[in-house]
Amino acid sequence: GAVITFEVTLSVFPVALKEIEHVLFENGYTTQLFSTGGSATKERKIFQQLCSDPVDGIILYATESSLKCGNIDLILRLKDMGTKFVLMDTWYGEKELADIPAVTMADYEGAYQVVSELIDRGFKSFGGMFTLIARQSVERLNGMRQAILDHGLSLCSENFIAGAGTEYLGVGLDEYAKDHMLQQEVIVCSNEVFSNQV
Repeated sequence: GAVITFEVTLSVFPVALKEIEHVLFENGYTTQLFSTGGSATKERKIFQQLCSDPVDGIILYATESSLKCGNIDLILRLKDMGTKFVLMDTWYGEKELADIPAVTMADYEGAYQVVSELIDRGFKSFGGMFTLIARQSVERLNGMRQAILDHGLSLCSENFIAGAGTEYLGVGLDEYAKDHMLQQEVIVCSNEVFSNQV
């Protein structure tokens, strides 16, 4: 089997990957581990390699899951070759890929609940940092926005930074972000890379 993920050292990935490898090993499978680093191009090269040397199954943390799947042709080819897929923490919107099972969190509902609880505790101003290419991040942003609106608070778009996903990695927050987002009582981030930077 193969595990294709965004990163192997960030967030919950090390623990999840260790458990995945353990379960696969206990069931007689060896595991190949691939990291895309968030690059759809790298993800495509991994799929091409797996088309040449197929595996029984792939656990996939999809890159750019909120966008049109650029690797649908290779995923469908691998499926035709008998490779089974499970999506981890995200899902695709394309009908051709709708039958791929996905293990996900309730991102929209979770963000809605957390922000609602914070509002109930008296917090009134919110900002956030989100990537728009990961479906789960978009769901978190939408859940947060809806909670703010449902509680009658003002939704100020200047308090949010949302972008392609990697442009904030390893760079300082610009003056725009400092002037708006960082003045808020609560800052919600779609992942630990952004929260560490904030």
